[in-house]
Amino acid sequence: MLESIKRIISPPYSPKDLLQIFITVWIIFLIPLTVLAVFKSSELSNKAKAASPIAIGVSAYTNHISSEPKGLTYVYKYIIPGGTNIVPNYINTAYQYNFKPVLIVYTNYDTTTPDWATWDATMNAIKADGREVWVVVEPDLMGYIRNNNACGTTGKTYTDRFLSTKPANAHLGFFISGWNLGSGTESWASTPAQDAASWKSCWLAAGGDKMEDVYFDISDRDQEYKGTFPWPASRITMWENFARELKGQFGKKVGIWQIPMGNTTCQNGRRSNIVETWLTVAKLNELSPYVDKLLFGPGIEDYDPANTQSWNLPSHTKYDCGLFNQRVTELAGDTNPPQTAPVVSSVSATSTTDAATITWTTDQPSTSKVDYGTTASFGKSLSSASLVTSHTMSLTNLAANTTYYYKVYSTNSSGLTGSSGTLSFSTKALPSPTAPVVSNVTAVPTTGSAAITWTTDQQSTSKVDYGTTTNLGTISNTTTLVTSHSVTLANLNSNTTYYYKVSSTNASGLTGSSGILSFKTAAPTTPTTYSFEAETMSLNRNYGRTFSDTNASAGKALIIWSNATASKSINTSATKITIRARGDICSGSPHMTVKVGSTTIFSTNVSSATWADYSGTVSITSGARTLKVIFDNDYYPGSCDRNLRADKITLTK
Repeated sequence: MLESIKRIISPPYSPKDLLQIFITVWIIFLIPLTVLAVFKSSELSNKAKAASPIAIGVSAYTNHISSEPKGLTYVYKYIIPGGTNIVPNYINTAYQYNFKPVLIVYTNYDTTTPDWATWDATMNAIKADGREVWVVVEPDLMGYIRNNNACGTTGKTYTDRFLSTKPANAHLGFFISGWNLGSGTESWASTPAQDAASWKSCWLAAGGDKMEDVYFDISDRDQEYKGTFPWPASRITMWENFARELKGQFGKKVGIWQIPMGNTTCQNGRRSNIVETWLTVAKLNELSPYVDKLLFGPGIEDYDPANTQSWNLPSHTKYDCGLFNQRVTELAGDTNPPQTAPVVSSVSATSTTDAATITWTTDQPSTSKVDYGTTASFGKSLSSASLVTSHTMSLTNLAANTTYYYKVYSTNSSGLTGSSGTLSFSTKALPSPTAPVVSNVTAVPTTGSAAITWTTDQQSTSKVDYGTTTNLGTISNTTTLVTSHSVTLANLNSNTTYYYKVSSTNASGLTGSSGILSFKTAAPTTPTTYSFEAETMSLNRNYGRTFSDTNASAGKALIIWSNATASKSINTSATKITIRARGDICSGSPHMTVKVGSTTIFSTNVSSATWADYSGTVSITSGARTLKVIFDNDYYPGSCDRNLRADKITLTK
């Protein structure tokens, strides 16, 4: 080596010397520089990875909340009077970035008179969209109602209104205000246990248990203007204890919203240490048994109705609070988002006559989408935003015995998409139609009719052929397609054997039938009667007597005058009463009223001067009681005398 150095500094140089000089300089200088360059390149590459864009954003914490599918989380937005026009765009934006939209419908501005126009407009927008939306109803309103002891009155009225007007795709949540809550050190405040118990009473009285979810907020408008910064540990513990107590009282997990997205390094004035405190694996695991939703992000900008996002959904950031995004990314372990498109494999289709199930796998979590149709141009599409590796999509309302073409797609969290080629499957043909199978044929006859019933294994008509011989001859039918059949045969002869056959025809014109069967109508029943002579009755006053009359049933009858009452004890039931009577006419007919006990069962004018039957339908139950015949319009001007004459009384059952 020394010899080589001497040659370098002692010209002239031969070609051999120049080669030796180059080798020596490379050994002394270039090898260390090359090693240093490689090291620096590796260091810069690592730094670039650490600073790479955060793809997963706020959905990362869902790995630690067991009730939320991986890759999905909730975002929220205030809806205030005049701001309902942003609802459709907000729902679309949330779903576009795989988030679940939550709307905080704030319609009353701290009064007890809700703005139903805003509420109804929001519900109509949710219904029109058709996708699931979570709704927190009337935040401050419920706080006022609880503190005014009006949960069971005003609260119940408003809760019923909320529930009766929500569409099926809206999940309503009852709002729990923390106005009265303290950490336990304030003299004026309730402890978490006390306030949770108070809220349970209000929740039940107002009917909040009919709503699906329960929410409470921990920071008004996410601004930290109520309290000091950073939050003391006792305050954070208070909120955790409140969630735990609410879960114990209500029996369901709670959603926590208005969690500030700020942190100690934020430069926008919305500072908070809640992110550093809660967004840790240990804390999220601890919260999971009694919390099912963590709603991060400010809602303050929603007071500008033109703003359609509760934060910057596309980039998953807000107010440049970088620590929030860094923290959730660390929790998800997604510091290196996918750089390649998903590889789609194992695509298969299984079909029935009107449906098909498409399955496939990908080498990384990604969305699911199927384009399909009866031509290679497709025309229909079905998708799911959930990030999975095993994909299943169910196609419905397909035509039978038809070839369908389809193609599957999967997009990862970096927006890269993998797909299959165009594939096909055929739905199965409908089975050949068969005639209905008739079973369980029964007949229930009465004296003049019969109810014929039977069942079939498919929708079909109802027909009965019947007659007094096996030749049948008479038809009764209906064309309604049913599986439970009932036909009533009317105007039948009593105590008569009838033969019949039932048949049913389906929509294909195929008919199934029974054999010839028979039934016998019931014999007519002979009415049972109970009769007695009127002269055997007792008068309440001495205003009447027994008199002889050869036309009377027993040669005697009873005359009643001066509005007297004749009574007799009976012990029988009856549905009809017949009284043989006549009247002494004097400027009008005598009027007769019949009572059992104090209940009037029959009333009539006795207009005939000769014996006649006066009958009526009654309802007399069995048992000992008193029957009364009352003459109640006596008239005696001197020239004539109006009286009631009764002969025989018959009760029929």
